Amino acid sequence: MLDASTKSARSVATAAVLVCAVVHSTMNFKFGLSLSHDPVERYIFAAFGVAIDVTKVFALAFVAYAWDHGRKVKAIMCLVVWATTVTYSTTAAIGFAAHARDSVVAV
Repeated sequence: MLDASTKSARSVATAAVLVCAVVHSTMNFKFGLSLSHDPVERYIFAAFGVAIDVTKVFALAFVAYAWDHGRKVKAIMCLVVWATTVTYSTTAAIGFAAHARDSVVAV
């Protein structure tokens, strides 16, 4: 078992978070592509999904930084933004899964 204070444990945790972020961003990208028939709109939705995931990954770090520096209102507002991105991201993941399952069942 890894001790959480070791460098190797932090490296494994960091790698796991990055892999999850890449996989989820890819899912959101693909889901965004399915939201419209217009090519430009498809890429707008796809880019928006990726931007939401990037925000989701880094927002909690900004919350912690603002809280540690006494900026409580900014920390709370950033927490609201993070909660919104998590909600959108979760909804997109459910939509992606439903769309993928529908494609398999329809075959």
